[in-house]
Order: sequence, then C-alpha cells, then structure tokens
Amino acid sequence: MNNARRVTTTTALTSNGETYITNTAVTGSACNVEPSTRRSNTGTGFVICFGGVWQPIGTAVANIYEGMACTNSGQLATGATNVGYICKGNRYVTLNNALGNMSVTRKYDNVTDGMTFGKDYCPGGTAWALYTPKQQMVNITGNVMPPIQGTYFSMNDYGTYWYAQANAISPAAWYSGNDVGALGGQLVGTVTTGCMY
Repeated sequence: MNNARRVTTTTALTSNGETYITNTAVTGSACNVEPSTRRSNTGTGFVICFGGVWQPIGTAVANIYEGMACTNSGQLATGATNVGYICKGNRYVTLNNALGNMSVTRKYDNVTDGMTFGKDYCPGGTAWALYTPKQQMVNITGNVMPPIQGTYFSMNDYGTYWYAQANAISPAAWYSGNDVGALGGQLVGTVTTGCMY
C-alpha cells in the first residue's frame, strides 16, 4: 500500500475474504481517475471512470415489478425472478409487453347497444376494445322503410369505461340495435378488450 492508500499490482489482486467497495458515484457525474471503479449511488451496480465521466457497468435497476413508477424512459430493469423490464410511459413494463404487444384480457358475448364495460388496467400501455357483429339481420318483420341497408358496431371511449354502440342504418335514419319494433330483431355482438404496449 502506498502513501495515497492505494494498492497497486502488476499482476492479479486476490482476496481470500470479502472485498468491500465503499465509495459511491452518480452515473453521468464527472470523475478524474481512470479507470477507477465505484458502487453506483443507487447500490444496484458499478460505475467506471472513463472519458472523465462515471459510466455504468452493465447495470440494470433491480427488484422491479409491472406497473412500478419510473422516470428514466428506456431504463432497463430486472424483477426478483430476473424478468426484464423497461421504463415506458413512466411505468416499468415487462420487455414482452413493451415490444408492440397486444394482449386480450376479456371477451363478452351477447353484447347489445348501450352496454358498458370498465377499461382494463394497462400499466405503461393503452386499453383497447373491439365490438364485432355476432349476427346479421334482414329487415323482414321490421317496420323500417326504406329497409335496413347496413349495421354499425363501435366501442366509444368514455374515459374510464367503454360504451358499446350497435346501430342499424337505412337511408332514412339510424336505429338503435335494441329497437326490436323497427328492426324486427336485436343487434348482438361480441366485445373483446385488452391492453396494447
């Protein structure tokens, strides 16, 4: 050990016990002794002095869970089971979900005009919903003239919930999918919801 309290070796340095690195540094802050190393100030990895700046050595934020808040968009992280995460939209999202993934979480059959559905919770993603026709109808017994020429199925975004809209269309008017008297039947469909990342 020299007077600067540094150990210098020209071969390997071996320790038969614990090796403690007690100094910390903030990633991105200035440094002046290359290639010294320290613990990161977050305690989750190491930093090395290179180019006058403390730079991370293969670090990833640890002990993260889906939906946990974050501020450094693009920051990589790992969970307790070594699953990979990335900071996206101020929330940690698993890498599987972050790469343009659409997940289906619920499916409802026999949905009619005016039914509502709560939105899915999608940390770091966007809720979506799709309303598809389950049956098509022909206006044989209904009282609409000119006759129905088409149907319209849509999920309308009302903030915290989705509103299912089913309409029958004639040149004269739009009719609720529940207007059995005018339509001669009811418009029924299937709603599928999920998250998009």
